[in-house]
Amino acid sequence: KGIEKMNYIIAIDIGGTKIITCLIKNDKILKQIKFKTKKGRNNIIRSIESSVYLITSNIKLSDVKNIVVGVASPVNEERGIIINAPNIRGFRNLNIKKILENKLKIPVIVKNDACLQALGEYSINQDIKSLFLLTLGTGVGASFVYKGKVFPLEFGHTIIQANGNKCSCGNKGCIESYVSGHAISNLFFKRYKKRLLPSQILELAKKHDKNAKRFLEETGRYLGIGLVNIINTFNPEAIIINGGLTPIVEYLMPSIKKQIKKNKTIKFVGNIMISSLKENALFYGVTYLLPMD
Repeated sequence: KGIEKMNYIIAIDIGGTKIITCLIKNDKILKQIKFKTKKGRNNIIRSIESSVYLITSNIKLSDVKNIVVGVASPVNEERGIIINAPNIRGFRNLNIKKILENKLKIPVIVKNDACLQALGEYSINQDIKSLFLLTLGTGVGASFVYKGKVFPLEFGHTIIQANGNKCSCGNKGCIESYVSGHAISNLFFKRYKKRLLPSQILELAKKHDKNAKRFLEETGRYLGIGLVNIINTFNPEAIIINGGLTPIVEYLMPSIKKQIKKNKTIKFVGNIMISSLKENALFYGVTYLLPMD
């Protein structure tokens, strides 16, 4: 009976804009809490802690087998350290595993968020041998799955322009400094002196605003160049795109595909798809990683 009870898992998706805490049992999502990512390391940790108490209000905390943290950062999985999350201030060399285990007394597993999302996508597309996942939100995340094994990639910090835009990571010319949510707003403001969210720029483009259209087409071109690099490196069977900016990617699909068609090295015959799992991909990844049968 005791074993039967301990079959809850809590999954926490820590992003630059929002955090989602999720209660999972028997591979099903029972409950979700979404909240904005606060400023400051301690505030974020406090809000994560209270979300765990809130989501387990109807069960015993001791019935939770694991907490899985997915974070937009390279991680040291063995020690549970977030190495450097450029879009979450204060999340550098942070032993989140130790902090949460001390506070909550539940074993904590720490993973890169894009790796969990990619495993989630793989779990519903297991006929696909090689899959590249691109997640576009506040920043740019990615990982590669080959025959069910996942490899984290810092694709957002591959350089597509020598001496290009300054990136939040400290380098110049990273793809993240051209196609992330942050970058899109900042670059649009620099050029047109209008402070807009990516979704507002998309609305303008759809209403045939010349500046917004031209600007987004340029974004699509950069994204296409980045994906050509991925195709020439991995030649995956599928490229799956997820994250808050997917409506923009859908709008830009023709210009992304045009860029990929120009690639002289490898004729890409795979699929480029928008994720059907959306923000649940990470939680599907957790259930794939820790099956509860």
